[in-house]
Amino acid sequence: MIKILTKESDYLKTFINTPALFLAAGVTFVLLTGCSTMKKPENIAPPEALTVCKNSPNCVSSTDERSKFYIAPIQIHGQKNHTQEQVMAQIIDILTDKMGLNVTIHSAQYVHAEAVSTFFRFVDDIELMINDDLTEIQLRSSSRVGYSDFGVNRKRMEAFKQHWHTIETPTEPQ
Repeated sequence: MIKILTKESDYLKTFINTPALFLAAGVTFVLLTGCSTMKKPENIAPPEALTVCKNSPNCVSSTDERSKFYIAPIQIHGQKNHTQEQVMAQIIDILTDKMGLNVTIHSAQYVHAEAVSTFFRFVDDIELMINDDLTEIQLRSSSRVGYSDFGVNRKRMEAFKQHWHTIETPTEPQ
């Protein structure tokens, strides 16, 4: 049986009850919340320390002692004859050229970079710090929004470590 809609209010009631409206509202909500959180956080760490992870599992840090957030720092072995500036230049090269990240702040010991997700354009913050005696690189990667990151930040820092170890122990030409 075909129902004929005759009043304008009948059209509106039919449209409101469709699943398409709920889908459209959901997509609009996700897009608006994703775009509204694109500002840089106020608490970017000063060069003396990395930012502390909050309680949501979308962060990893080598300075956080809680097991679900902890990731081991990088031990610098092959860079003993390099200066701090050379080590920082290698870090920035990995972040920008190898990983495609945008470096926003850097000093002789500290670098902050941003990773932007492809679809929703969510921004993650990446921080690295070289210790004074050039023996260790502390790492941190955290999502600005949301609760879970599905392991993206841990994978990102593990990828950075892999790139670092490739530079630190280059293969011999054959």
